[in-house]
Amino acid sequence: MLNVRERLRALQIPTRIRGLTENQQFAIASGLGFAVPMLLFAAIATGSRTWLMVQFPVSVALALPVLWLLRPWYETLPKESQRRFTAAPLGYYLILVTLFAWLALVSTPDDRGRAAGLLLLVWCLQFVYGTGIEPSSFAVERLRGRLGRAAPVRALALWCGLIGVLWFMQYTQDDPRFQPVLLGATLTLGAAGAAVTLKVFARVRRICTTLHLRTTDMIRSLEELGRASDTDRQDKQATARRAWDALEATLLTRVDTGFHLAGSFVLPTESIAELERTLMTVIDAPHHDETKQLLAVADLQAIRAACQGRIDVLA
Repeated sequence: MLNVRERLRALQIPTRIRGLTENQQFAIASGLGFAVPMLLFAAIATGSRTWLMVQFPVSVALALPVLWLLRPWYETLPKESQRRFTAAPLGYYLILVTLFAWLALVSTPDDRGRAAGLLLLVWCLQFVYGTGIEPSSFAVERLRGRLGRAAPVRALALWCGLIGVLWFMQYTQDDPRFQPVLLGATLTLGAAGAAVTLKVFARVRRICTTLHLRTTDMIRSLEELGRASDTDRQDKQATARRAWDALEATLLTRVDTGFHLAGSFVLPTESIAELERTLMTVIDAPHHDETKQLLAVADLQAIRAACQGRIDVLA
């Protein structure tokens, strides 16, 4: 009976928190968000490798409810302020990753084990939290920046992981007989890292090219549908639906990696569904509606414009 009551009380915690004012929830979220970097800096300052590894899941657990707590306060903001605010997690993440990489380089001469741990932590942050840093709101407006930073951020995390592994091997194996093995591992990992880096950048150029072509096909299909006569309208509708199927497959593809959980999205699922509703309203309409078509084409043109400068048909 006691366990049932405890479970019921635990289930009531979110409801009680939601009963607080927006400012009170914002204060709680700010406290949790401030605690995360403080734990990280404390682990680095103490030099304890055990604490450095323990604080990571603790920091993740503290960070998980932050966005949920901030939502009521966020929804009261004007639209332009919402756009600025949703970019804050991305800036925070990039600053944190840069700081860790810099601390690793600084501590390398004195403690290569700590430096290796920091670099591996950067790789873990990107692998575990990399998709969470990209704001899902204002997705079309932010697409150019998302496409631009996908490959560099992925490459940075990759090289941090590779160098972290090498430094950890140097730290754990100081026997001179191990030097030939270490040299071979360095050359192998270096070549693999260079190959993967080139592949990531080529992947981004390839997806930008495909996205540009299929968005253009979608726009052309809508234009032909708008000019179609009543007798040809059904054929043009079928063509437009096929163009959307091809475009949707590209939008669902991850930008920087083929792993769905670890990659950066082109557009979030909600934005893709919203774009599909807008397009299907135009395509399935029995008669041409110029206003609705202009709204649909505007989103498509924004997506196409975000790919400018990264087109490479030979990638």
